[in-house]
Amino acid sequence: MADPLAITFGLLASSGDPQSVDLLIAALDSEDPVIRRHATSAMSRRGSGRGLIEVIRRLQILDIESRNELTEHASKLSASLKQCLLHGDAQLRLNALELTLASQDFDQIESLVTLLRDRGCAQHEQVAQTINALTDLLFDHIHLQPSAPPPGGRYLRNAPQVRSRYLNALDVGVTTYAKLALPEPLVHGILVLAEPEHLAAKRLMANPSPECRELARRLLMTDTHPGVMRLILESLSRNYPLPSTLDAIARRRDVEFVTTLLRWIPERPTVFQQKNLRNVTNLVWLDDSGKLLEQIPPGLQPALVTFLSATGVSGPRKIGVQEWLVRHGTPEGRGAASGVLDFLDDASVQGILEEGLESQDADVQAWATSQIRPHAVPNAMAMLVERLDSPLAAVREAAQQELSDFSLERLLDLFEHLDHEACRRAGVLLRKIDPHCTRKLDRELSHAVRRRRIRAARATHAFGMASEVAPALLIMLDDDDPLVRRTAIEVLADVPMVEIQEVLVDRLNDDSPRVRDAARKSLEQWNEAYGGTLTAK
Repeated sequence: MADPLAITFGLLASSGDPQSVDLLIAALDSEDPVIRRHATSAMSRRGSGRGLIEVIRRLQILDIESRNELTEHASKLSASLKQCLLHGDAQLRLNALELTLASQDFDQIESLVTLLRDRGCAQHEQVAQTINALTDLLFDHIHLQPSAPPPGGRYLRNAPQVRSRYLNALDVGVTTYAKLALPEPLVHGILVLAEPEHLAAKRLMANPSPECRELARRLLMTDTHPGVMRLILESLSRNYPLPSTLDAIARRRDVEFVTTLLRWIPERPTVFQQKNLRNVTNLVWLDDSGKLLEQIPPGLQPALVTFLSATGVSGPRKIGVQEWLVRHGTPEGRGAASGVLDFLDDASVQGILEEGLESQDADVQAWATSQIRPHAVPNAMAMLVERLDSPLAAVREAAQQELSDFSLERLLDLFEHLDHEACRRAGVLLRKIDPHCTRKLDRELSHAVRRRRIRAARATHAFGMASEVAPALLIMLDDDDPLVRRTAIEVLADVPMVEIQEVLVDRLNDDSPRVRDAARKSLEQWNEAYGGTLTAK
């Protein structure tokens, strides 16, 4: 069954009789909150200017549901809000300010600017607060992330057009700077919302009033609003950046701005960005004894090196920051700044690397390990070999990388010129440097070129690795070439596996006399070495 109250107020909302507005206004003063709620809803739907002004006048007695009803009909409410703002008494104006923000009525900006010019207005502070809040809301709408909820729970479908009208009103307001009771919200709003090429931003920075230009400059130097910092950084991408933006980059020392700058800096700045950054010859936060450096998030330390490299800051200052990074930075920061080690004296480099090698951080140790050889630290090779046995995987991998030129390919070319002991030590070292060396040796043992197969088999014997590639050696016993079979038999004498004895006995009947002779000698060697110690499983 339909609610009688809902039916009654529905009729009043749709009635063309002017007296129905009087009845709804009277209902607004009812002590019954349900009746007040129905009256507010009917007035919102009806859209009567006189009635809506009376609703705004009674804002303090309306419940949340009634207030939401008002803001949902923001388009019908807008004209009444303007009337209340410009011509209402003190309380009516305050209520209108509250509803302007709640309904996100950005078109009221012209009225708000007018109020700031009105010296008779007693609510300048509240007007300024409303403008700042609307500016923040509009900025959030414009830069809304796809997955983020809309500001205030509602989407702004025509945000670019709204921003254009909003900026135009702020621009017009700033042209009468001397008449403004509180100009900062307008200047702040332009800096937050405008692009560097927008006329409002250009006119602001060229305003005839020195006080206006100084306020804009001060905000560029101090304001931490994302929009202001964004304007500064986007100016770097223009051939002619906005005045004071390069000065802001040089003079700001707040961590909020510095971290925003480092998140922005591209790996490869554009031509205009490079040109503008080269004109930044000083950064005051470099004078703070490393205090701000300590506050930079670890993940931004590589970006710090990129940024400094692009600026016109003097070489010694750049070196100082990079030296700080290689002493105190994260592994990524140290890696990005490693080039500075080329400019430091040997004692400093050795001290930095020794500190890194003793760090409790495995990644820092790995970084220091990677710098030992390039910077000719005394006993570098011995230190790297020692770190092949580190309990830390990152350190072992760094040492392996630095010794990677000590490869199987290189040893295959050299082993015949080394004595027995040197070959055995080389084999031990090769296993530590290249965990995949056995697999690579397997491939060499099955190479299509006979010479390569024979060389690999002899190297296997020299390195003491025969047991690790025994299956590949056994395959070589079926090779068509007698020299290949004979070489494999000679190497198999080193393999302490009971199955080898049977294989060697079988090869005593090989078609080649040289192979049979090699099999006899290898069998004797094998029996002497392992015959009494191994038993079949």
